[in-house]
Amino acid sequence: MNIEIQSRNVKLTSELRKLLKKRVGFAFNRFKHQIQAIKVSLKDINGPKGGIDKSCQFHVTLPDQSDLIVKGKADGIEAAISETASRCAASLSRRLKRKSQFKAIRYPIVEA
Repeated sequence: MNIEIQSRNVKLTSELRKLLKKRVGFAFNRFKHQIQAIKVSLKDINGPKGGIDKSCQFHVTLPDQSDLIVKGKADGIEAAISETASRCAASLSRRLKRKSQFKAIRYPIVEA
């Protein structure tokens, strides 16, 4: 599982990088064999003005499926990362569950 981090107007400190890797590892560890790559984009939309303007986006690349993109906002970058990672992992879990259920359905071949 390859993790790429992009930041815009967010200072990417070593602590923030560690938190991000830890949170991504915690959220996606059970899916690590099914994920090709994760691209995380961090943005501070309003700059120093404040408010709920810290944005986090997870772009998950899966083999043989369309990509999964989940966005989230919060007042702090750490909260945005945690919330978005949780939502993305839940969404990925639902998608993979549906895919496995779809594969499990087998229709008999009826010959006429």
